[in-house]
Amino acid sequence: MAHAAPADIAADRFLFVDLDGLLGSLKTHERSLPTHVGVGSDVILHASNFTTLMEAEQPASIACRLGSYFNSNSKGVQALQAAGWSLTKTNSTDDQTLDDLLTRNLTETNPPKKTLVLATGELEQSTVDSLVSHLRLKWRVQLFCLRSCSHDAIQQLREMFPVTFKATHLDKHVANLLGPASVFSPPLPSCSVHPTPKESSPRARFELDKPMGSLPPAAVLATEAPTGSAFSSSQELAVVQRRQSRLVTQTNDLTAPANSQRFVAMNLDNIHWSLFGSQLLFQYLPGASSSRDLRLNFKALTDRVCTPGISHLRAPVGWQFATYCTTHPKVADLLSPLGWKVTALSDADDGNTLYKELASQLSAAGSNLKGQKTLVLVMGNEPHPAFRELLTRYLNNGWCVEVHAWLHALKDQFLNLPEIHPGRVVVRPLDDVFLELVYLKRRHMQPPFEGQGAVGNRGLSPPLPPRFDEELYQEDQEPLSSEYSPMGGQSPLEQELLDALEHEQMQNESLLQQNEMLAWNMEEQQSQLEDNAAHQAMLNQRIQQLEQRLQEQEQALAQDRAQFKTELEQQASDNALSRREALRKLEAKLCCPITKEIYEAPVTTACCGQSFSGSKAKPADCCQWCKVTPLVTHRSCDLEFVVEWCNSERGALDAEDNKLDG
Repeated sequence: MAHAAPADIAADRFLFVDLDGLLGSLKTHERSLPTHVGVGSDVILHASNFTTLMEAEQPASIACRLGSYFNSNSKGVQALQAAGWSLTKTNSTDDQTLDDLLTRNLTETNPPKKTLVLATGELEQSTVDSLVSHLRLKWRVQLFCLRSCSHDAIQQLREMFPVTFKATHLDKHVANLLGPASVFSPPLPSCSVHPTPKESSPRARFELDKPMGSLPPAAVLATEAPTGSAFSSSQELAVVQRRQSRLVTQTNDLTAPANSQRFVAMNLDNIHWSLFGSQLLFQYLPGASSSRDLRLNFKALTDRVCTPGISHLRAPVGWQFATYCTTHPKVADLLSPLGWKVTALSDADDGNTLYKELASQLSAAGSNLKGQKTLVLVMGNEPHPAFRELLTRYLNNGWCVEVHAWLHALKDQFLNLPEIHPGRVVVRPLDDVFLELVYLKRRHMQPPFEGQGAVGNRGLSPPLPPRFDEELYQEDQEPLSSEYSPMGGQSPLEQELLDALEHEQMQNESLLQQNEMLAWNMEEQQSQLEDNAAHQAMLNQRIQQLEQRLQEQEQALAQDRAQFKTELEQQASDNALSRREALRKLEAKLCCPITKEIYEAPVTTACCGQSFSGSKAKPADCCQWCKVTPLVTHRSCDLEFVVEWCNSERGALDAEDNKLDG
């Protein structure tokens, strides 16, 4: 069911999804540009990420979340329903349920206040008609689809409604919108990588039945579990399980002998902050309420990476090299007594120091003891763009490679290596020995300064926690007698100083998350600006085409006018010639038999009916034709009329000739 908006916020966004069409187009895109997601039947739409993207950070303005499906995965449907969507199952793939849902709330809005948001694959013509109907009734329409879907229809909608229609392409969000079905109902891991939380700690129980809350955009759109990011425990568990399934098939034993010399390189920031950034690991340590309650045992970690997997004895170590940037120097200094060469990096280093150190060690080692050396990488990511090429050089020189990292922070580049080089590369998750590497910080110790932070008046130290159950923390209250002295046996004052420094770095991580969210917003705005620029360029091109067509039509019209004028002039000339010819023939018939000229005051004889010019007749004369005397004549009105018409026609023709000549 859709959540109602508060009374003071207008519910003006109507969300719709064509689940089958959208999921089908995303899987097709994934096949053409594959990532780690896959396109199997268990891959479904990530409900939380999808809903957050559709809501555009305005959940209070949502009037409804509706959609339709026919053949989608039931787990994907249930996940969307849990996220607040109301989905209707159709009877066939060409069912009109979606169009009916779209037109249910169709009313005119003036000015445009309501927004229809639709996520789909290829647009059907009926859906396009529904969108046009909303746009004509002054709705705003936002369409979510891939760039390759319904390109012509989207272009037409943009041209028809450049202000109220917007299309957002999902191509860059495919990896974040698709995921395995287990991400929505993940079971507790049963393998040895993650031990089952103890029932004695209520906080350690993993509440998987709770729906995932709204995440910041930077975390929602993350494709991996970045160190220190707001990654939910269910998402992290899904990533861990996916990577566990890939590690099951790897060869656990290297071809190098157990006594082969080991060369260890560690990215301390990745290992240290991956532990504190985890939303899952702390749940397996009794008494821990958050990842801030964890402490990393560097002595146990050093023994772990310096010991082959098939032996419990430390192998000869050529060198131990560690780099850090964001980890506090006080924490990094704890590695020096354990034989590590620790180097602090600048913010602009970008892994160059670690890369150069590994490259120089490879050159210095040469080809001696070929096949008897093991490169141990204590990190979950590639610190330098050319790092993969450097690993290839190590392998080509006969080295073996071990990778030690937390599973949730392990990148797929390292997971691919054991499959490409079986027996030469092995990944050993630190999760396997979690309880050996991590211990609970001594929170029951009081700070040395009451009312003041451990680092002075800056107030960076967290408030004191309440007293805890004595039985639950009895083991922690007793003096540490373990084989490993956590953090080198720090005094209470030093421990509190480290806690305060850790809290300060946690605040820095929070600021980094805010920066990531701002960067994401800027990226969205940049994408919108690019779309607007492309739309403006398209409009300019369209205007140029219309102007060119208008110019061509004007030229064609001018040519038609000139041709029509010529034809009219020719027709007029032909008509004038025809009139002159007809006038000439008529004048020939109106010629007086006596004067041989056109009749003047024509008269007709009474005796024989002959006509001649009256000005030439004499009363005493006899008729020239029948010789009757006296000659009797009378006026010929008909001939006078014809003669007058001939004279006027000739005058008109002469005037037209003079006009043309002028």
